[in-house]
Amino acid sequence: MSHILIIDDERSIRELLSDVFSGAGFDVDVAETGVQGIRKIIARRPDLVVTDILMPDKEGLETILELKRMAPDLPIFAMSGGSLGGPIDILAMARRFGAIRVYPKPFDPFEMLQAAQAQLGVA
Repeated sequence: MSHILIIDDERSIRELLSDVFSGAGFDVDVAETGVQGIRKIIARRPDLVVTDILMPDKEGLETILELKRMAPDLPIFAMSGGSLGGPIDILAMARRFGAIRVYPKPFDPFEMLQAAQAQLGVA
């Protein structure tokens, strides 16, 4: 069973994605912040990480960079409903930092599920 870690400071997003992924047979863990997510990854490496970008404590871009240093081959999906201000495209930055897929909020959770299934080779 593939293990997915969801990192997002919004409870509703964590619950939505957890329900969708676990309903499809994935083992799901959640974290509210990048710091919690890093701790969970150290304790048990997931097969896929889904992280928000704009979060308190340790934001998503910093989390992606740290994850890529720890585990360069770990697939990461990034999502965001905001911006850093100005013309900066944070989802494009997330992709440059190592996210293999990016999703603007609101997103279709079933589209993300299909991408996770394809990435992890499960139907």
